[in-house]
Amino acid sequence: MSALFGTNLFHIAHVGTDLDAMVDNMLQSGIGPWFYARDLNLNSRYRGEQHDLVISVAFGFTGHLMFELVVQDNDVPSSFSEYLDRRPEGGLHHIAWMSDDLEASIAAAEAKSGKKLVKVQEFLMADGNPSEIYMETEGATDPILMQIVLPSPWDDAFAKVRDIAATWDGSEPRRNMFDLLPDSLMAALADGHPA
Repeated sequence: MSALFGTNLFHIAHVGTDLDAMVDNMLQSGIGPWFYARDLNLNSRYRGEQHDLVISVAFGFTGHLMFELVVQDNDVPSSFSEYLDRRPEGGLHHIAWMSDDLEASIAAAEAKSGKKLVKVQEFLMADGNPSEIYMETEGATDPILMQIVLPSPWDDAFAKVRDIAATWDGSEPRRNMFDLLPDSLMAALADGHPA
């Protein structure tokens, strides 16, 4: 996958059914603190059909690598529920890269690999265009998804999480991600848009 989307790695994400238990596992490895964003209502498409999601996530860093832990809170078809149908215990769901142009990144990756990439999940901005796309290689039977993400107002908050993690002394292992987000992003989230 690194050959397809270059070296601009953004994060690695795990999906499961118990966010606190997932965070506990990471804390036991010394990774933290974890910043929670619970009950995010997101406009999204799953395999081309509108299925809006409610998810809870936690973000943490080790060095410059961000981990995202995800739990789906509603019962709609999604890349997360599809993964858990295959692997009820949860696990590595996707690897994400940054992109300045989602469609151009997809076209370039398909040209490099000679394989078609299938859009599995898209998170939508207010204009209806995706800000994030999860993909799999056509014909994959048990894929780790590839995700590409546009720059967004989340990025400043992620930088703060990284900086806090760099000097973390083990105190306050669970924190509120919403405390780091700008008002404009909180308003967008209230309307169901990730950015």
